[in-house]
Amino acid sequence: MTHVGPHAQDLGTVSSGSNAITEVRTDENGCTTFHVHSRNDKTGIETERIYDSKHQLTNVIKKSPTSRSETYIDAQSGVTKRVYEVSVLPDGNHLTKHVVYPGADVSSESVLVTSHDGRTVRKIERQYVGSRTTFQGQTEFNADGQPTTTTNHYKDIAKGYLTRREQIQWAGAKNRALTENFYFSPTGDLTKYIRLFFHPNGSPFLEETQEYHDHVRALKYRQVVTYALDGRQTCVDALKLNEQGEIIEKTSTFFDMKGQGYTFQNAKISPDEHPDVEST
Repeated sequence: MTHVGPHAQDLGTVSSGSNAITEVRTDENGCTTFHVHSRNDKTGIETERIYDSKHQLTNVIKKSPTSRSETYIDAQSGVTKRVYEVSVLPDGNHLTKHVVYPGADVSSESVLVTSHDGRTVRKIERQYVGSRTTFQGQTEFNADGQPTTTTNHYKDIAKGYLTRREQIQWAGAKNRALTENFYFSPTGDLTKYIRLFFHPNGSPFLEETQEYHDHVRALKYRQVVTYALDGRQTCVDALKLNEQGEIIEKTSTFFDMKGQGYTFQNAKISPDEHPDVEST
């Protein structure tokens, strides 16, 4: 950067070498900023570095024919606060990315992909501790702009292994059709699986939970819960199994309209045998 003398605020544009130009701007409040413009002839990227009145870097703006990025920097510490990027993808879609650094070694990223006519194609959310991703969520949208599927990954902050995977199938913009959750141990073994189906009105319809024995990957417990349209439980079926896959306990609980439960153990009971129990 070329040294700017005491009369720089009265100048328009000051030449500063073969490929850089320093521009001095003063706003209506008398605040002066220095803008250093340069261009990389090989990549075609134009860069603008903005300094405050104390010559401390506050912003870096980069432009190319298909992209633009702006980095916001804390003038006192020199630490990046956030980065904003927009670009055109090879398929013609537009990508917008916003990265925020709220604290030391922590950051979050949001990515939005839109079509040329402004329709949302994809949303991605990420959270980081250092360079390690602790969460990533991605939602896909159909041609009508409605969400179709969401996949979320949750990772252990300290060690980085996958702790939970969530998959969502959407029935419109607000209601879910199906949610599945997979839970994993530090060694990568599946420890629990939960899936939840929903009624068209968005209330739960059927929830299945499976738990597995450690290390042997055999089913240990299975529970199926059904719900009425108003959210009331109507039936709970449960199985307990040993590591050899043998059923060691089986229970069924049916609920009447008042929520009173009737439990039957180690026997297959049909609601038809009990007229006071609501059928599912």
